[in-house]
Amino acid sequence: MSADLYSALSGARAAWRQMESIATNVSNANTAGFKSQRLRFEMFEQNGEAYVRAEEAPRDMRSGALERTGVPTDLALQGEGFFMVGDGQGTRLTRAGQFVMGPDGSLNTPDGRPVLGESGAVFIPPGETPRIDETGVIHTEQSGIIDRLRVVNAAAIPVGNGLWEAQGPIQDVETPHVVQGAIERSNVDSMTMMVELVEASRYFEAFQKAMQTSDELDQRLNQSGGRT
Repeated sequence: MSADLYSALSGARAAWRQMESIATNVSNANTAGFKSQRLRFEMFEQNGEAYVRAEEAPRDMRSGALERTGVPTDLALQGEGFFMVGDGQGTRLTRAGQFVMGPDGSLNTPDGRPVLGESGAVFIPPGETPRIDETGVIHTEQSGIIDRLRVVNAAAIPVGNGLWEAQGPIQDVETPHVVQGAIERSNVDSMTMMVELVEASRYFEAFQKAMQTSDELDQRLNQSGGRT
């Protein structure tokens, strides 16, 4: 079996990973706060043959477009930072600010994780409407200032369901930009993704054809006695 078959195989695997990454992005084009994932490709040589491998690159953390909803518990971040939410075993981060009010006045994610402020879990007095300024300060007309949202920065990895896990120190964002009554849309550019998907599929087909050609040449050489 010739070495060029393995070289083509590495290219096909890289193109396949690219298609999987693009498919994930496209499927999350309407997911609030989703950040586009990218791959980086590295060429290397081994035994005189060229190979390629694909590895995950840092997420594209640029802000997505704002979608105004007018819902007081919908919150969006523009610029850096994450909202901090509670988790049964610690804390998680999120950019998906489609929060809901619990019967006890708690501000939660749709799956029940409490949104955290500087004083802990955020609670709004029953019957009162929260007003949240761009720095994250929460107040109501009746009770005045209640708390301030924790908006933080950290190196983080996505863990699903719109949540991220911090991989290092967590630091508060000094000047966050919170927008009430809006959600941050995914920053995926669907049109660009579809163009890249077509390109990746063509690369995959080309590498696949190269593997097929290499295999056919091997068979001919074996049949003619040119290779043992």
